[in-house]
Amino acid sequence: MKKDVALALCFSIPATYTQKDTDPLWLMMLPAGEFEGEDGRSFSNSTPQAVVDAFTKPLPFDEEHASVLKAAFGDSAHATGWLEELEVRDGAVWARVEFNSNGEWLINSKAYRFYSPAFLHTADGTVISLDSAGLTNKPNLADLPALNRAQSNMENETVPLSKAIAQALGLTESATDDEAVTAIGTLKTNADPKLALNSAVAKGDFVPKATHQLALNRATTAEARLAEIDKADQESIVDEAIEAGKIAPANRDMYLAICSTQTGRAQFAAYVASAAPIVDSETKSKGKPPQGDGKLEPHELAMCRKMHIKPEEFLKARQAQEVLDKQ
Repeated sequence: MKKDVALALCFSIPATYTQKDTDPLWLMMLPAGEFEGEDGRSFSNSTPQAVVDAFTKPLPFDEEHASVLKAAFGDSAHATGWLEELEVRDGAVWARVEFNSNGEWLINSKAYRFYSPAFLHTADGTVISLDSAGLTNKPNLADLPALNRAQSNMENETVPLSKAIAQALGLTESATDDEAVTAIGTLKTNADPKLALNSAVAKGDFVPKATHQLALNRATTAEARLAEIDKADQESIVDEAIEAGKIAPANRDMYLAICSTQTGRAQFAAYVASAAPIVDSETKSKGKPPQGDGKLEPHELAMCRKMHIKPEEFLKARQAQEVLDKQ
């Protein structure tokens, strides 16, 4: 089962919390049922007890999701506290949190006002477990991996419509998203017998059957073409970032999920444009480990350190997987 890490929620730290509190601090990590991040992705906390059951050891509460963004590359990701216990409350998942002295200072000095959970989910958005939580200051979730750190002026930026999409809809290259949505809506209206008939009656004329079928075919073809172009665009910009050394190949699937929306794509492009290279040319394998060299890559060694796995055990497992992939 394919799993991705998502960081798309943000909550306020209780204003009444102080380091002198003697009662345990419980914070909501996942709301009940269906929920949506502000980057447009939808998720489902349909099995909260399974999320709790997957909790086997304390999870880190860090700053700005360093456990997810930095630790994989061997950078320091100090914890400000720990998620010590999980429980289900009315379908939501809550965590008992214990902050260390650094975390208490950051909160009581109001260095941070919000927190955000990181969770693992399947391809259809079903949450399966918590990964960590992070203190943050930007609750509008407008940065590249929906990491709750705002990018200035991002909401006011306009993303150009793809040339291929514009051509498929019979629009000019300067067409806007609204014009594209209107064009698709027109195709769908013409393709729906009831909507087309009602429209024709209202106008005093009718659409011939052949014309209606043509509109239906065009709508179906346009939607399929849009999906193909959209997927190709996602893969292209992520793979270009990998080739440029701006992101780790092992995180390719996570960034593809981020680029599944137009807003996420624009935010990812802005991030790549300003980010310094973090991966050298030897690791640009688009998520595939090097074959048969008997060595671990830097990001694999970092993962071993994070998960407390011996490098030789990781290498042995990787080589076994390579054998299976060749069968």
